[in-house]
Amino acid sequence: MIGNKQREMVQRLGALVQQMEQQGDTNHHLKLLELMRKVHKNEFILAFCGHFSAGKSTMLNELYGEDLLPTSPIPTSANIVKIQAGPERVTLFLSSGEKYTYEGSYTEKELKQLCKNGEEVIAVHVFKDKSNIPEGVSFLDTPGIDSTDDAHRMATESALHLADVIFYMMDYNHVQSEENYLFIKELTQRNKCVYLVINQIDKHREEELPFSAYQASVEESFQNWNLQVEGIFYTSLRNRQHSQNQLDSFKQFIQQLIEQRQTLLLESAYHEAEYLIKEHLRYIEERDKPRVKKLQAQLVDETDRLTDIEQKLTHLKQQQEQIKQQRNEIGTKYKKQIESILQNAYLMPYEVRELAEQYLESIQPHFKVGFLFSKSKTEQEKARRKQAFFDKLAQIVKTQLDTHVKQAIHTFFKEQQLDSEEVAAQIYQSSISLSPGILEEMVKTGAGLSGNYLLQYCEDLANELKRRYRQWSQQIYDMFKDRLEARYTAEISRLGSLIQQWERALIAGQELMKLKQDQETYHESLVAFINGELEGPELDLETWLTEEQIQLRKDQWISRSSVSAIPVKEEEMLKEEPASSSQEISEQIKSILDRVDAVTKLIDGVTGLESVRKELITKRKRVADRQFTVALFGAFSAGKSSFANALIGESILPVSPNPTTATITKVCPPTEKHHHGQAVVYFKSREALLQDLQYVFQLFQRKVNTLEEAIRTIPDLLQISEPNARQKMSFAFLRAVRNGYPAVQEKLGSSVSVTVDEWSEYVANEEKSCFVELAELYYDCLWTRYGITLVDTPGADSINARHTGVAFEYIRDADAILYVTYYNHAFSRADREFLIQLGRVKDTFSMDKMFFIMNAADLASSEEELEAVQQYLKEQLLQYGIRHPRMFAVSSLLALREKQGIWAEKNSGMEMFEKAFTSFIMRDLLLVSLRQLVGNIERAKTMLANFIRSTLQSHEEKEAKKKQVSLEQAQVSDVIKEWNASAVAYALDKEIEELLYYVKQRVFLRYNDVFIEIFNPGTLRGDLGQIKQKLYDCLLELLDFIRHDVMQELRATSLRLEKWLDKKLMEQLERMVAACKQINGELPFSVEIEHGYTTPTFLEPFPSLDLSAFKKALSHFKNAKSFFEKNERASMRDEVKKILEQEVESYIKEQKERLFAHYREEWQDGLTAVKQKVSMDCQDYYQSMMYILSEQIDVAHLKLVEAKVKEQYIHLEKDLDSL
Repeated sequence: MIGNKQREMVQRLGALVQQMEQQGDTNHHLKLLELMRKVHKNEFILAFCGHFSAGKSTMLNELYGEDLLPTSPIPTSANIVKIQAGPERVTLFLSSGEKYTYEGSYTEKELKQLCKNGEEVIAVHVFKDKSNIPEGVSFLDTPGIDSTDDAHRMATESALHLADVIFYMMDYNHVQSEENYLFIKELTQRNKCVYLVINQIDKHREEELPFSAYQASVEESFQNWNLQVEGIFYTSLRNRQHSQNQLDSFKQFIQQLIEQRQTLLLESAYHEAEYLIKEHLRYIEERDKPRVKKLQAQLVDETDRLTDIEQKLTHLKQQQEQIKQQRNEIGTKYKKQIESILQNAYLMPYEVRELAEQYLESIQPHFKVGFLFSKSKTEQEKARRKQAFFDKLAQIVKTQLDTHVKQAIHTFFKEQQLDSEEVAAQIYQSSISLSPGILEEMVKTGAGLSGNYLLQYCEDLANELKRRYRQWSQQIYDMFKDRLEARYTAEISRLGSLIQQWERALIAGQELMKLKQDQETYHESLVAFINGELEGPELDLETWLTEEQIQLRKDQWISRSSVSAIPVKEEEMLKEEPASSSQEISEQIKSILDRVDAVTKLIDGVTGLESVRKELITKRKRVADRQFTVALFGAFSAGKSSFANALIGESILPVSPNPTTATITKVCPPTEKHHHGQAVVYFKSREALLQDLQYVFQLFQRKVNTLEEAIRTIPDLLQISEPNARQKMSFAFLRAVRNGYPAVQEKLGSSVSVTVDEWSEYVANEEKSCFVELAELYYDCLWTRYGITLVDTPGADSINARHTGVAFEYIRDADAILYVTYYNHAFSRADREFLIQLGRVKDTFSMDKMFFIMNAADLASSEEELEAVQQYLKEQLLQYGIRHPRMFAVSSLLALREKQGIWAEKNSGMEMFEKAFTSFIMRDLLLVSLRQLVGNIERAKTMLANFIRSTLQSHEEKEAKKKQVSLEQAQVSDVIKEWNASAVAYALDKEIEELLYYVKQRVFLRYNDVFIEIFNPGTLRGDLGQIKQKLYDCLLELLDFIRHDVMQELRATSLRLEKWLDKKLMEQLERMVAACKQINGELPFSVEIEHGYTTPTFLEPFPSLDLSAFKKALSHFKNAKSFFEKNERASMRDEVKKILEQEVESYIKEQKERLFAHYREEWQDGLTAVKQKVSMDCQDYYQSMMYILSEQIDVAHLKLVEAKVKEQYIHLEKDLDSL
């Protein structure tokens, strides 16, 4: 029976459904419809989510009271499983879109198989008529949130949107995980009611860490991520009597929630509706985005307000009118300016008038001058007066008229923006034609000389001159008139275009304003609907509330995989011989070394065997003093430190479920300088610390150049309100540096001796460990007595970027690698990348030196389960290229107890591992060196036989032999000296080219999967205002991955090249030896090479890649729905790939030249070493032979030595075979 409040909520939700349907928002309309139907059915949903193997299914079985769901430490629930009360039936929702309901058709075993089939079955709804679950209550089990399958993610998200209460379950050892934080943050941001369940607390060890400290650490970590949850429960289903177990409280709490379900259901529906309203508004925004973009494109400036647009439009129109008016008045303005100059020009000053008067006088009929008024004198005077008048007048015209007029014209055209060389030339290079004739032209016929006429004449002459300048000025204007007109017309046209543009902008702005107001009004109406403040129209709810009926079927659905799967034969595992005990191996090795010592004594004093004896002593000492490096790898909380403690037999390494090993730690054999229990801490240099910080600052797209700048800027990074996941994960490191720097800044670059307790603090306390490069502990135990140094590395997911390079060095140089994984933890991405690197380089090792430890094996409920987990891990390793791994199921906890004499109810598995490991370290690794020792003894045996044969020769034979020896030595020397291996150098170049070609192929082989993993729905759903930044965050993560992968591939390539060079050097050695033996078949050689390589350091690929290059690619993202459901992600992926392929190709091309140069030099060094080795062996032999042939030798003694050496050699061969 539905209550009034529920009916009211259904009505409100119905109004929203109608609105969203009208807007064409199918996605959110359907989600709201589901929510409305859920409220109408009065269904209360409790959902469980979290990582794979966190115990969700086990907890649900506990709550349900029956072993209904599949449980296993390996991933089980691959789809949504919903359990509720009702008539017995099972409904399947298939990935094909089909739905089937079966009435009691499945057994519990078959049902569990369905729940594991995530490829074909999206969801399984189980109805049970005999159930502890009240009617109207549903329990929901979801796939692990760490699934990389988009279908799993979307199914989980889709199911959780209807959940009223969400219990997020975490493994005790896997709380501080980035994925946990991100997923919980997403849930809380959508106002979900979230409780945390930290399961499997039976793993807690109070002696390692007080439980209260663990709780405080959990709470602090969630506070650092600004995550507020409703509550936290600590549970264990294995140890129900655990003092901190809140399982009973948790079950009671669920009952309380069920009792309050009516209220909680409505609250949950309200919050989910609020969230869907926001999502719907984002849909509206996305839907309208093309229209908005089109309108915004019409805006001159997107930030312009309507009032600004209107003001701008008015101003433009006024400006256009002014230009039109100026165009109409420009000719008049020009004339006025010229006329003003002409009017103001004073051309007839007093001195000019005087000359004018003299000129007028000279042209009078009765004018005569000179002696007796001679005609020539008179004419000369007339000409002089005329010229004087004209010259003065021309001067006045030039200064008072010509210059001013030309300057005015030039200025005018300048103002009109027609200031060009052509205009200036026309103005200043042209001139008015003036000649003395103008003086006569202005004289009126019959005019006499009087004062009035003089004035009249001067005025007429000045006016004529001005007229001529007026006319010339107009000619100049007319010459450029068309250009002036064109300029004004163009400006008027330009302003007209601007006016049209701003008129369109005004219309667009008005439309945008209306759109915004409509959206705000629509938003207010939606909020009013859900708040009950606005009544919607009458709705036909029955149509909406009627759900699709799924027809009952009798035939059972059969998985396609069960029909088409072809049984695959399990590969035969490599059979391992039973391992000997460490005591047996030690005794065997001691016996071998004793025999070597015996041979060394036997050949002491034998002329010709000094070099062999010296080599034996050196190699014997190397075997006896052999030091081994064993590197521990694994993700944080895999139990590396716990495993190391179990090996040692004491708790000396700090252990915690939180990340602790933040630095490289070594447990070393004590020395004379460092006694048992002493420790040395080496602090990072200032440069190394700056490098670490620069890597972190890059995550924030920031650069720092000095350590002081970095330390000073850390608070700014910590203040960022919305950091992305990778930035957030770096906060702990940044805080540690900030808090710890004042205390250690003076110690950077130095070392300090400390006690064991202090050493543990430097290893585990991040405010200290973040400044530590290396922490060494000198400790006496069984393993260090064998010469083993145990290196505990930071987790594969360490924040320290330099640890990738350090890890590679240990992979390359360590004598043994121990990879530790936790029993019920799936491999993280960091694990995966490390294991892929192991898979890349394993074939370059001279022997398989990898051991895989499945820690916490005591958690297995049965042998069958233990075997299933081991098989799962082997399958995972096979995907990373690691076949036939040496795998050992071990319980560090029980192993430590065993060594401390504490009884344990289960076998720890440590003894089996230790036997195999001891056999590898003390037998397999030493076997190579021991065989070299025996090889040297064989060489001594052969040389002794040769010596005896030569000693028994006659004097003549010895003399002939001496000549032959000298000749042979010269021939052998020539062979070695002239040895040509240029073909190998050429082949080296080809090998490098081929290896680098495949580097690029392999990098992009995984590109598509990694792109999907990084650009996933969980990351790219959020506030649209942040989506651009989120896309760039994803892009930066992808670039970091490609950079890391390329460098890892190149590091692996360097090892492949070194192995290739080793093979070629051995071939050269064997060929050189064969060539020498053609000259003398008795030449004794030790066919072994001890040549080390300097592996090149690779710079970071494309560090200055401009992100703007990806702008077009990122533009494929329109909205989350179309990005993932349409083909937009694939388009972006391919676009980004094109750019990255070019960058990678360019980078590899650069590295190719470096590799060529580096390994050509390495090859020459190696070949030189081979030549020197062969040459020394030959030289020793021939020197010995010359001595034997030249001196009297005690043959009986030599024969005795030979017999005894042979005897020891036979025993050594047997000893080696039995080792």
